[in-house]
Amino acid sequence: MSGFGFAIARRDLLASAAGRAGSLALDLHDQGRSFEEGGGKWRFTSPTHVVRALVKALDELEAEGGVVAGHARYCGNRDVMLEEIGRAGFKPLLPEQLRSPIITSGDVHPRDFRALGVAIKEMAAIKEMAAIKEMAAIKEMAAIKEMNEIFTRY
Repeated sequence: MSGFGFAIARRDLLASAAGRAGSLALDLHDQGRSFEEGGGKWRFTSPTHVVRALVKALDELEAEGGVVAGHARYCGNRDVMLEEIGRAGFKPLLPEQLRSPIITSGDVHPRDFRALGVAIKEMAAIKEMAAIKEMAAIKEMAAIKEMNEIFTRY
């Protein structure tokens, strides 16, 4: 799947990297030169669907109230999810002050880990998200309660 990344680099250091990339696809110097000389165009086929998705995500973030509002929603979703799946024995690995609002690692020992994985993949809300870590996509508490039911079964 195509995509893109962001780089913040001093121009002099980027220029000194000319010809030293470990791969053609990750040649940051050449891509930067291509952007400057080509009016902002990628060297290869532009990841138009990824750019459109980014624009859509930024529009949604602005409509929600910006980064502060989005962060508050992510934290609320995380807290509800941890409370719900905590009843099934899930214990976060990090103390509360160090936890991310988006990715939460924990200790859960299901009786049947493979069946747990299959159940999570089959859950409609998780299919939409593509991964548990994408908590920003969980917009309804029902999805979190459904996740708790899955953890409780396995």
